[in-house]
Amino acid sequence: MHVCAFSIVNYWQGVKGGMEIHGKLLSQGLTNREHRVSIISTKHPDGKEVEEHEGVKIYYLRNTVFGSRRNQWIRESVRKCYELHEQDPFDVIWSQSFAAYGLTYSDRAKLAVPIIPILQGCIRQEINSFKTNSFAGKLRSFSLFKAFSGLFYSYYRQQKPLLSISDRIITASEELIDDLSRWFGERIATKAVPVFNSIDPEVFRPNLDLRGKLRKKLGIQDDEVLLMTSGTLNKEKGHHLAIESLSHIHTHLPSTKLMIVGSGEFRSSLEKQIQENGLQESIIFPGFIPNHEMVKYYNAADVYLMPTLRIEGLPFVLLEAMSCAKPVVATRTGGNTSIIKDGENGFLIEPTNIKQLIHYIMMILKDDKIKTRLSESARKTILEDCNIDKMVDKTVEIIKEAIKSYE
Repeated sequence: MHVCAFSIVNYWQGVKGGMEIHGKLLSQGLTNREHRVSIISTKHPDGKEVEEHEGVKIYYLRNTVFGSRRNQWIRESVRKCYELHEQDPFDVIWSQSFAAYGLTYSDRAKLAVPIIPILQGCIRQEINSFKTNSFAGKLRSFSLFKAFSGLFYSYYRQQKPLLSISDRIITASEELIDDLSRWFGERIATKAVPVFNSIDPEVFRPNLDLRGKLRKKLGIQDDEVLLMTSGTLNKEKGHHLAIESLSHIHTHLPSTKLMIVGSGEFRSSLEKQIQENGLQESIIFPGFIPNHEMVKYYNAADVYLMPTLRIEGLPFVLLEAMSCAKPVVATRTGGNTSIIKDGENGFLIEPTNIKQLIHYIMMILKDDKIKTRLSESARKTILEDCNIDKMVDKTVEIIKEAIKSYE
């Protein structure tokens, strides 16, 4: 089976967010099963035009702009797809998110193969981010108009057309199928099948040696509690809520510390909040940490917090923390509810609800039985439901069913 993947950016370009990690794991999972994967992506920052990694071949379009769906992406990506298809025919088109929307404005008869978008989110998530940034005062006058116009363009020119011509749709969570139904109609939603994001549980696993070494490096004493959040430092990720909760927790457990892993423009605001609450000695900013190094940080922590304000797909950081047997407290939103069974393998809170966040953190820290039960159940969930083999096998099954309809 020869798969053509449209991806605006990819892991090998140096972008290593959740979507890029998913693309890497799925691509390598397919090649490990002796399928072939050709990725079409935007211009490489280093000027590369073609490269190959573990059987995954990547074509970078020099006439496009790195990371942009506009600026010749439609024309160049479709042209490259047709060119490669003539040389070595594809069996299926995989669109990472809505990257292949240019095919809706081309002659599909030249391909005659199924198109399958793999979605981490849709227009609902983009609107939620728009609202959060607007209320935070980040978007003003022309920028606000430009962002709103972008939403309109994304829905009517990219998302809706691509989903209409798609043969199947793979979603990262069950909740996303409800979003598709609400925003695009039942006809679109009936084509959707959930396939949970997955990780390698042999990489992200409990490791006391890694825990001890990093805690020593960070200056964390054995009797100190370390909470952790991670992700881009912006208001959407809710790091400020974790800081606020720590100021209350200190009245009961003054030795508790918080580690915020990531980088971003919101750091100055977080540092101001920390100073106002007198928490300078209790907050650690390791900065940006590459994904393959994150296992050390999960292991060093005692509790993982995800008080995000975003409607998440199914965050890899959440899966990775759970795989490292960390008790988690996360917002009841998006794909979080697909993987966390409240009170069984983690706790869910309502967005911005500080009282709930503090309550569940304290419950975990004060009751070793609850902490142990959540930790063991979190690890078990990943092993059973979110391992790479299961994700790749289910994706292959969906692709093969779609291919049969063209035979």
